[in-house]
Amino acid sequence: ILWSGFGKILVFIIISPLVGFLIGGLLMVLVAWIFRGSTPYQAARWFKGGQLFAAAAYSLGHGGNDAQKTIGIIWLLLITAG
Repeated sequence: ILWSGFGKILVFIIISPLVGFLIGGLLMVLVAWIFRGSTPYQAARWFKGGQLFAAAAYSLGHGGNDAQKTIGIIWLLLITAG
């Protein structure tokens, strides 16, 4: 074990959740401030649209490599079959 490298990893294992928590808290305060004068109905309309956009972006990013994986498997089968 390289202890110098282990120390660097350990520091980031501790720091990264704290940074994520801080950024998440700041974003929550920002969103609450943006919607401070809205009625629940108005906020729900915005959040429904945002959720639709976020779900579409997530599925696009998650499934973007699926075609490449399929072609890779087909290529592997063709190579092994001769």
